[in-house]
Amino acid sequence: MHDFHCTDAKDMYSPILARRVRELKETQEGIRDMCREMEKIYNEGRAEGERKGRREGERKGRRQGQMEEKKATARNLARMGMPVEKIAQAVQASTALVKKWVGEPVME
Repeated sequence: MHDFHCTDAKDMYSPILARRVRELKETQEGIRDMCREMEKIYNEGRAEGERKGRREGERKGRRQGQMEEKKATARNLARMGMPVEKIAQAVQASTALVKKWVGEPVME
């Protein structure tokens, strides 16, 4: 375990591990390989983050769209004279939220 915590190959106990660390950190080819691998890891992480962000955005957009539909329906039903409690049942929302949508005072 000691060798895995070392930042310098000369401090390592294992000659095999020290040699490989020296190759990767102290030679042009090793540095190039490490940079290429780090860039690959970075790009994969960024791509995954973008995919997750798109999925989350789509989910939020759908939820927001559904909420706007419920709000519009609630307002229409209120204009038609339906009681707030029935509207809340119809659009599957709380009575307080429906009151807010249709402009009625909410009693807390």
